[in-house]
Amino acid sequence: MALNGIQIFKLTPKKNCKECGSPTCMAFSMKVAQGAVDINACPYFSEDAKAQLSEATAPVSYTHL
Repeated sequence: MALNGIQIFKLTPKKNCKECGSPTCMAFSMKVAQGAVDINACPYFSEDAKAQLSEATAPVSYTHL
């Protein structure tokens, strides 16, 4: 299940540094949710947060069927 912008925003460092090209972390999060920007565009996104995002967006396996 894809995360929405608010869920992604909760994982950001909330610095609003603009280094990712977006004016705020919220704007960046919305772009990530839309697939317009890669999460790695944020130089301050922690590895733990990236792991949480990756886990939340991983495809579901149906091998048990």
